[in-house]
Parts: sequence; C-alpha cells; structure tokens
Amino acid sequence: MIGCYSGLTTPNTGATHQSINDLSIMRSIPKMIVVEVCDENELNQAIHGAVKYHGPIYIRMVRGDIEPYDSQPVMPEGYRFAFGKACVLREGSDVTLIGSGLMVSRCMEAERVLQKLKISAEVINCSAIKPLDEKTLLDSARKTGAVVTTENHSIIGSMGSAVVEFLAERCPVLVRRIGVMDKFGESGPMKNLFTEYGLTTQAVVNAAKQVLGYKPQEANS
Repeated sequence: MIGCYSGLTTPNTGATHQSINDLSIMRSIPKMIVVEVCDENELNQAIHGAVKYHGPIYIRMVRGDIEPYDSQPVMPEGYRFAFGKACVLREGSDVTLIGSGLMVSRCMEAERVLQKLKISAEVINCSAIKPLDEKTLLDSARKTGAVVTTENHSIIGSMGSAVVEFLAERCPVLVRRIGVMDKFGESGPMKNLFTEYGLTTQAVVNAAKQVLGYKPQEANS
C-alpha cells in the first residue's frame, strides 16, 4: 500500500486530503511493515524492496506538488535501503534528532545551526517506523541522553510515539516530540502550514535546546 497525501502536503487539494493519522492506524495493524521515505532515491529502493517482500507493507510518501526545496536528495550517495533499518546521517554527542519523511532535511539543517552554537547533534533518518531499528536508536540515545523526534504527522501514535515507547522500556531519556498536535489540518500553502504547525528547522533547534536544558550539567559538558 502506498500513502500519497502524507501530512500537511496538499496545497492543491487542501485539508480534506491531509492524512495526519495514517501512521497511527497502520502501526496498529499486526505484521504490517510501515515505512516513510525522505527522498526519491529512498522511495525507489523501498518500492523495489516491497516487490520482493512477502507480507503487508505501507509506504508513506508525498505527491509531486511540493516545492523544489522538498524535492532535493537527502540520503547520501551509496545509501542502501533496508526494511527495519534507520540511517545515521550525522554523528553527534549532545542530542539526537530523529526525523522521518520531509522532516529529515529539517533535522539536517538544524544540525548545522546547532553546530554553530557548539551543540553536537546526531541526525537519524527513521524511515523504518515499524519495525524500529532498535539498535541504532538505542546506541544513539545512550550516547546523547537527549532526543528530539520530528514528523509530518500527528504526534499521537506515530514515529515519535514508537520511539518514546521503545526508549521508555530500554533507555529512558529526555525526549521532545515535534509534529501535528491534537488538531485537524487546514487548507493553505505547505510552507505556511509547516510554519503554523511548528514543523520547521527553527522548531527543531528550539526543541533541541529545550531538551538539553533539562539534562544534568555533567551530561552536557
């Protein structure tokens, strides 16, 4: 199954076509593989992988009516997609930024901003929403002790929820979630909606600084 109207990405069709709870629904279906790709290359590889996989798969993507800013490649050259596998795009030691879909590029931008503030951020593309790449997430959370999840989806029941549920049992750390709060979408240009709903690079930067503010001082040093 392919989900095309992910999150707040429907400038031509409006709020009636915004799917901001699809991941929550799909995650709850037993044995369902759930993936959200972040660029064209990852989508291409995910579809080829789905053809070979025996079982139900949900791949979340966006349609072509988005601005060039969100059509640029995000994953590095030579990247190889695999179900159940996340990808560390930048290594860091102070805070972990976990993104899916269009929010991965905003995490990358936030990492560069934080770097100028002497904050070392690790960036992970969590395209594997179900099953999670538990090892990659666990290793990063143990290293930084602070996590920010970012997604173009309701914060209820989706990627951020999956990460929090897992870490609560294996490695309780400070977490700040960025996503659509408990509300419906609105009609309008995608750029305006992302700003209104707080799905921006600056929002990621602010969340990282906020979660770092709660870390013990010795952990920040």
